[in-house]
Amino acid sequence: MEGLKFKVSSLELKLHLVDRAAHHRDKAAEKEAIPDDIKKTIEASHGNRAIANMVPTLAKSAYHANASDSSGSLQRDIEDHQAKAEAFEFFASHLFDEDYTLREEELIRLEFVRRI
Repeated sequence: MEGLKFKVSSLELKLHLVDRAAHHRDKAAEKEAIPDDIKKTIEASHGNRAIANMVPTLAKSAYHANASDSSGSLQRDIEDHQAKAEAFEFFASHLFDEDYTLREEELIRLEFVRRI
């Protein structure tokens, strides 16, 4: 027996991919725009949650929790968002005009849904 499959139109898929690309471009830009003094705070915090909680952008992130490489984590996060944006843009611009049958794993990878 095969697992669940879901039918998605090319238009719905394209709109979703364009939206996810924009989301990841925005996130990368937001994190790149973090002022240098805040980036230095990230480096200086070395896992100190109290310092990181003073900066709203950091309070909800994992940068302050990684004592060994907070600034490296931030840079990797920026690069991850940029890579996702590029992938979603590529996918959106190379679709055929047909319905797509997607498995749950593909829906998760394409950020239609979260893993449950």
